[in-house]
Amino acid sequence: MSNNRSGAFLGGMIIGAAFGTIAGLLIAPRTGRETRQLLKNPPMLCQN
Repeated sequence: MSNNRSGAFLGGMIIGAAFGTIAGLLIAPRTGRETRQLLKNPPMLCQN
């Protein structure tokens, strides 16, 4: 039973992280073009 609970918790964490990432991208103060450019060039993310 312990394994079932930990699996459900881990699944919930993954789903929550995915929703958080999507929400963060949608609410970001950048335009879509700027966001896509940042995602294409990951080293640019560290420059800001």
